[in-house]
Amino acid sequence: MWFFFLSMLIQTKVLKFEKIKRTDYLSDDRLTVAETKLLFSLRSRMFPVINNFRDNNTGENLDCRLCRNALEDQKHLMQCQVLKSAIPELNSNSIIKYEHIFGTQDEKVNAAKLLLKIVREREKLLYVMSIGTD
Repeated sequence: MWFFFLSMLIQTKVLKFEKIKRTDYLSDDRLTVAETKLLFSLRSRMFPVINNFRDNNTGENLDCRLCRNALEDQKHLMQCQVLKSAIPELNSNSIIKYEHIFGTQDEKVNAAKLLLKIVREREKLLYVMSIGTD
């Protein structure tokens, strides 16, 4: 066991930071607290979709709980047909992409605003589905 920890110590890199500063989106006045939290959870892959926590869901179906047609991952939030039918803005969107959560500050702001609408609608739909199964 000690050999494992020793090899981990040897393999780690020393990180050097010239200057530590807060990421721009965390202090952008154009974003609400909810949008900022959402961006943080998406960028850190901690948003509650099945594929982000597949180790906790071993043996379970990893398909989208809404459309059942694709893997339930973060990128699918903007591609899910059920969500597209519920959010007209998502159908007409050809500018905002999922990858923009890692883009420029303006791209992050626009993506966060659309994704918050998607997430809120998704939560409503999942809640309604859970009531129907009780």
